[in-house]
Amino acid sequence: MSIPFQVTFHELDHSPAIEEFVGAEVIKLKRYKDWITGCRAVIGVDSHSRTRGRLFTVDLFLPLNDGSEVVVNQHSGDRHASEDVQSAIRSAFQTAIRQLKSHAGKKRKHDGGQDVVL
Repeated sequence: MSIPFQVTFHELDHSPAIEEFVGAEVIKLKRYKDWITGCRAVIGVDSHSRTRGRLFTVDLFLPLNDGSEVVVNQHSGDRHASEDVQSAIRSAFQTAIRQLKSHAGKKRKHDGGQDVVL
């Protein structure tokens, strides 16, 4: 079973190539598929960036089956801001994976040291 995902574009024209790239990154989350109930990605351009070129913003929302949610917001003020949309997306998904691992560790401690399957 794959993780359902939705891509929304903010101040950026719709791009099937970007949607496909997000889909490829979602596939990399398959290890966590029993935990993640969906994925919503908002890809945009930061119109306020004047010191650097056109910077892409990425917001990820990953609802989890325990009722919590992993949220990643990467904008131009972040050190991960990028002028390359694929780099920005990849970085956001890497951050999401780190948050998922952290969430699993906290859940493991809360559950008395039992393994949490991710």
